[in-house]
Amino acid sequence: MLETDSNMTRWVQMRSKLIVGLAMAFSVLGCDKKKQEAEHVDVPASRPAVTRSAATRPSTQDLLNGPRKSLILGALPLRMSVPETWKIVTADSASWLEGSTPHGFIRMQLSAVLQGAGSDVGNPVTFNSETLALHEKKAEKDAAASSGTIEVVPLHSLGVAAKVMERREVYQGSARGFDGEPQPTKMMDWSIEVYVPQAMNYTLDLLHFMALTNDQYQQDKDFLEKILATLHYDAAKGLLD
Repeated sequence: MLETDSNMTRWVQMRSKLIVGLAMAFSVLGCDKKKQEAEHVDVPASRPAVTRSAATRPSTQDLLNGPRKSLILGALPLRMSVPETWKIVTADSASWLEGSTPHGFIRMQLSAVLQGAGSDVGNPVTFNSETLALHEKKAEKDAAASSGTIEVVPLHSLGVAAKVMERREVYQGSARGFDGEPQPTKMMDWSIEVYVPQAMNYTLDLLHFMALTNDQYQQDKDFLEKILATLHYDAAKGLLD
């Protein structure tokens, strides 16, 4: 049973709203001390790769050792080196990167985080150096208080001027089995926050794995981390040649 696009976008929408709220709170009140609770959504246990035939699915060796292509990540000023069979898909104003992995199939939603209310609705959320440092501090505080369910990779440089931070959280979700009945399933909420320099501030682009089970994460972790290690932002041009 495959997941609908609307269900698959709920996590990135929730994460974007949380970051928008944090940016606004930091700019007015400083660090928000109230822990934000993640919304747990129902997702199916089966993966899209299950429905793909052996004839259309690349082999594990092709995925691990086959040629790579440098791919622009939709409308974002980012590139990443990915397997040749991976592609960007756009539908209903949403874009994602999708492709087979050695143990399944992934979708990574690609979005610029925008203001969602007030006179600035639709404009990019901005961080200055101070609010960005407060955001990082709160993320690390949440990770320290999570008893190991949240992992944060602190801010570090991406190219010359951009910055990136990762957040990974294991949570208990509900999945539909082949019999259609819900069953508990551990999920991995994995997001990569790219802070792009704009004058004296930063705007935020978000890469978010959609409906990734913790089992698949554990199996494909090394493979996916090597791909993410190629993520690049060119400060001079925005996009690589």
